[in-house]
Amino acid sequence: MKALLAFGIVGCIIAGMLAGCTSSGSQQISPSNPLVVDASGEEPTTPSAVIPESMAEESASLQITNIYQDYYEDIDEWRTFVRFDYEVRNTGSVDIDYYEVAFIAECADGQEFHDWHNGSDIMVGSTITKEFLINVGGIEVVDILIEDWGFAPDSVNHEVTEPELELSALFKIEDWEQPYYDSIDQYGFVEIFYEVENTGDLDIDYYEVYFTVECSGGKEYTEWTNGTNVKVGRTYSDSIMVDVGDREARDVEIDDWDLTSY
Repeated sequence: MKALLAFGIVGCIIAGMLAGCTSSGSQQISPSNPLVVDASGEEPTTPSAVIPESMAEESASLQITNIYQDYYEDIDEWRTFVRFDYEVRNTGSVDIDYYEVAFIAECADGQEFHDWHNGSDIMVGSTITKEFLINVGGIEVVDILIEDWGFAPDSVNHEVTEPELELSALFKIEDWEQPYYDSIDQYGFVEIFYEVENTGDLDIDYYEVYFTVECSGGKEYTEWTNGTNVKVGRTYSDSIMVDVGDREARDVEIDDWDLTSY
């Protein structure tokens, strides 16, 4: 393995549109000056140098040229993937038949995500530009680094780390009420007003929530309801009607809930 090579751009490009969400304007930041090394880890000879055939070797320079990550202002979210361009220049004296490169995506919260890519057929003196995506789970990216690279299969770390995303929510009862009808001396249905807050890293595509109503005489009645499309960080309110058989309600509780993200 060669020494760790750091290339990057401090910051992200905010661009694009996803699923009807409005993104902010785009801004491009120039990359920092790359450290150019050859396969041996030393500075290469100048392109004009004459290299004897017996000394011919593969050599390349790599750098990150652009980083893009969409940010959606209307829902205050970063896109799941970061997209970036990297450039490979053949600085050697022979064609590059195959190469591999390993990347690190550094995020604003200190997390790092690894992935790798490969390519082939780069003629002497030629430069190619490739686009690549890394799954960062919607976390803001601050830099992309080139961790390692080589000219053979399995010449770099093939580790692929994906974010461990949590599916979670908080349900709570905001209020409940039950009418009493004097004319017939009878209690009506209990209406429960509840709130669901998406406290996780994934959108809640579907949920079920279960309630218990405690009534006079120690009688309990259970009921459940469902809902959909609770975005990350968002809070929604809804209500449910529970038939308690004409009894007076004394207390209302949430027993449990189930969450699904497709």
